Amino acid sequence: MNLNCRRKKNERLKYNPAMNYFSSKNSVCPYFGEEEMAENIKKGFKNPGKEFRGAPFWSWNDDLEDKELVRQIKEMDEKGWGGFFMHSRIGLITPYLSKEWMDRIKTCVREAKKRGMSAWLYDEDRWPSGFAGGIVPAKGQEYRIKGLECTIVQTDPPGKGEQVSAKMIYDRNSPWYNNYSYPDTMNPKAVNAFIESTYEAYYKEVGSEFGKSVPGIFTDEPNYFRFQPFRLLDEKKKVCIIPWTDDFPKYFHGKKGYEIMEKLPLLFIEKEGFEKVRYDYWETATDLFLEVYSKGLYGWCEEHNLRYTGHYLCEDTFNSQILCIGAAMPHYEYMHVPGIDHLCRNIGNIMTPKQCSSVAHQLGKERVLSETYGCSGQNFSFVGRKWIGDWEFVLGINFLNHHLSLYSMKGCRKRDYPPNIYYQQPWWKYNNVIEDYFTRLSYILTRGKHKCDILVIHTIGSAWAAYKSSDTKTCDDFSDAFDRLSLDLCAIQRDYDYGDEKLMEKYARLAWVEVQGEGTFKKRLPRIQVGESVYEVVIIPPALTLRKNTFRLLKNFVDAGGKVVAVEPIPTMVDCQDSSDLKEFISSIKVIPANRDSIKVVLDEILEPQVILTNRKKAGVSAIYYQYRVAGDRDIYFFCNTDQEKEYNTVVKLKSSGKVEEWDLFTGNIREIPFQKSSGPTACLQQADGGASKGKHIQIELNFPPAGSHLITIERGKTSLKQILEKIIPHLDRKIKETKIRFSDEWGYERKDVNALTLDYCRYRIGNETKWSGMTPIWKVQRMAEEKINQKECSTAIYRTNTQKVKVEMQLNFQIDYELQEKSRIFLVLENPTIYKIKINGKTVDYQDIGYWLDISFKKINILPFVKKGENIIELSCQFKSPMKPNTMIYVKDGVELESCYIVGDFGVEHRDRKEFKLIPEREKLLTGDLVDQGYPFFTGTIALSQTVNINKEKGRRYNFEFNRLNAIVTHVFINGKSAGLMIFPPFKLDVTNLLKNGENKITLELVHSLHNLLGPHHKQGELLSVGPGDFTDEGGWSGANWHNDYFFVKYGIE
Repeated sequence: MNLNCRRKKNERLKYNPAMNYFSSKNSVCPYFGEEEMAENIKKGFKNPGKEFRGAPFWSWNDDLEDKELVRQIKEMDEKGWGGFFMHSRIGLITPYLSKEWMDRIKTCVREAKKRGMSAWLYDEDRWPSGFAGGIVPAKGQEYRIKGLECTIVQTDPPGKGEQVSAKMIYDRNSPWYNNYSYPDTMNPKAVNAFIESTYEAYYKEVGSEFGKSVPGIFTDEPNYFRFQPFRLLDEKKKVCIIPWTDDFPKYFHGKKGYEIMEKLPLLFIEKEGFEKVRYDYWETATDLFLEVYSKGLYGWCEEHNLRYTGHYLCEDTFNSQILCIGAAMPHYEYMHVPGIDHLCRNIGNIMTPKQCSSVAHQLGKERVLSETYGCSGQNFSFVGRKWIGDWEFVLGINFLNHHLSLYSMKGCRKRDYPPNIYYQQPWWKYNNVIEDYFTRLSYILTRGKHKCDILVIHTIGSAWAAYKSSDTKTCDDFSDAFDRLSLDLCAIQRDYDYGDEKLMEKYARLAWVEVQGEGTFKKRLPRIQVGESVYEVVIIPPALTLRKNTFRLLKNFVDAGGKVVAVEPIPTMVDCQDSSDLKEFISSIKVIPANRDSIKVVLDEILEPQVILTNRKKAGVSAIYYQYRVAGDRDIYFFCNTDQEKEYNTVVKLKSSGKVEEWDLFTGNIREIPFQKSSGPTACLQQADGGASKGKHIQIELNFPPAGSHLITIERGKTSLKQILEKIIPHLDRKIKETKIRFSDEWGYERKDVNALTLDYCRYRIGNETKWSGMTPIWKVQRMAEEKINQKECSTAIYRTNTQKVKVEMQLNFQIDYELQEKSRIFLVLENPTIYKIKINGKTVDYQDIGYWLDISFKKINILPFVKKGENIIELSCQFKSPMKPNTMIYVKDGVELESCYIVGDFGVEHRDRKEFKLIPEREKLLTGDLVDQGYPFFTGTIALSQTVNINKEKGRRYNFEFNRLNAIVTHVFINGKSAGLMIFPPFKLDVTNLLKNGENKITLELVHSLHNLLGPHHKQGELLSVGPGDFTDEGGWSGANWHNDYFFVKYGIE
């Protein structure tokens, strides 16, 4: 089988001991932390370069224009991003990979170069990568993804055995792949066609900027399997489909030395030797996909000075990895910037970031990317961004790729797995606040080297041996046990890396370190080294089998005095064969039950902790995670609270000594903090490595608010007079007298933006219909209009060229409960207003361009002359044309998307049981509480609440605000017209002493909202933690929530 996919044959990363990092020609950011001077690190921390700033998925989703692209790049630059990924998304009208597309790419590359930003490429039309918008599978059957469909029949009489028959199948055409299928990513011809159509095309157009303003290219969710893996036909017959390609049997035979077709039944039936056949099959599928796709694209990028980044499909569990990519970790070897994705509002899956960062640590890859925040909803807050981002960074991520920034919110685009993290959001002007934080964190967590003492063997091999698509329980059990162990280690502040057994075959060895013993005596102690990383303890999670090389390495390690712990249930096989040698080995090491307490006890016995963290009552705090790094003579500790709701006051003991500082990630400021010296965190220290750690520990106290964090550095060999004095001078009563400012419940206010009413229901008529329908969600009218066109003569040329049209009329109504004045502002906001004939209360309204609201496609129409007190009826009629070419996701310029309309202006909105709305005069005053119920259910923007308070200032007393909760993305506080700061993160407390004066003080709180209450989802109860396009309909969705005709809003206000 010819595996020539634009790479050097048998290419392997080489370890360069002189440079102390793994490299190939195009290595990214060589490790240089050891040489960096302390003051340079401080300077870099204060103002890191743009390369450490995040770069969003910039959704190219409309008819792209140079002027608008340049304007939006300016927005990104000014609001804290260092670059962008130019990403084709749903709604794109500019033809993908066309001359027009490439012209837009070149425009953005020029502008990025001008601004010192990074213009990252993205290698597909939407996702998953590989089909080049349909170009690759269009080349023929050979290029299309395949599966082996295996039918298992229970013979009569029952229990006498099964018969297995197999045939190769092709995936069906799908609109998602523009009426083709996904390609065969295990076929070198298909991958080479992908490279030629996409990578070579970009090289021709902007190759001169590769490695400069175009640093790299993102591949998104490549995989080798797109089928339903199992279905039951009847009680005696079931069908299983497995990954396949034409040359798979030949490749398998070359790897394993036997014919897979002769052993095929053992993939589905438990008979003698099934474990080895399953292991061999899934390892081979992994290797072939890696050889053809991962090495193919990596090799091309290596030769063209481009960084290969992105993430693979379904990295999250053993089962999903096996089915889609084989195993995640081996692929990361062949990524210059390995990456993952993390979707929705959760921090549940530690495995995904740890798999990726472990390979990066071991193979010297400085940057680790996460496509993050997708599906979290339009009300996703800065607190949420920090909570998830901190969790990712403490686990090894250091490059944020934000999902998603919409070029346009027109039509379906606004529902493209929100949030939209971009200029349309009311809080956008404050984006720098959170981006500066993560820029500094990215900078500091790429200084020096990550250090941890524990290697956890990755046990996906046991899942390979057990995997059966008709019953994944055993596989899932291994995955769940691995997850629990991973979580338990983080919860007891024991950091670790995973060891992938295939990578360990290449890069792992027995190593020795010298440590200081008693007096001048030095001891040589055994370690496991994987690439650049060195480990003192190895943990074997619950497993079935180990690879022979892994077993041999661990045995040699233990024989040399090394420490290995096995967690029950223990493995019994080596290379899927029962092994008495393994049984003997297991009897010589510590074996513990799979629970957190047992893990903590055994590790405390054998391994000195880098960190011990407890609450004031000396109980453990499982919510606090940490990462430890060494940069020259500086120890770096990053701690984060993974609990969004709870505060923790902690005592932290660190295996370090020297000058202790806290580095503020929001401001870049650095301050010394007091500490106590300790002879050692635990009694076990005298047993670990000969007791060499006496007197080399410090103790500090840290308070963690919900989702809070601390960055602590310790400069070894340095002392601080200030810190010493704080310990030798008796403590004075330092308790500061504080006064909490009390507010009345009544507030004056200024609405900084227009109010809004969303109209998402209408009556409709389609085609020749004469009767108006009942009230219907507008998204359903879109569906019915498309169906009406599809019912026409589909075989005609007129349909195939997508020119069929049908008349659609919509009637929307809203109530005004008061008389408008001549100076009143009231507008109708429409998307694509030029396609409609517009009537309001029977009068024709001519569209005149007076600008947009929120988004470039949201056009305002002044309707003051046409509306009245009472019921108002808007009629919109158009010639409807499907927005996409038939059976594709290719959008056309004159396509129509029927969307909600918005009434915006100076008014309040009253609701009855959150379903009947009318415009009313605004209140004179607002009350503490939810502003949704005070006239602003659909509001998006900023409302400034204000009141006057009398203060009799006392010398030596501090004055602060404190709120239980602020239901706003950002709260900007002003005292007597001067900014007092932002309240964004808990605790919602702000010291305003220096701005207060004696007597009356005007306090103003500017509450900055999000797009959620305007755009929804409105008809799913509660604030959804996972949001996709389906959640805006009754057709299902990521959240699984049910559709209601009632409206639901998120809170907006103060508590």
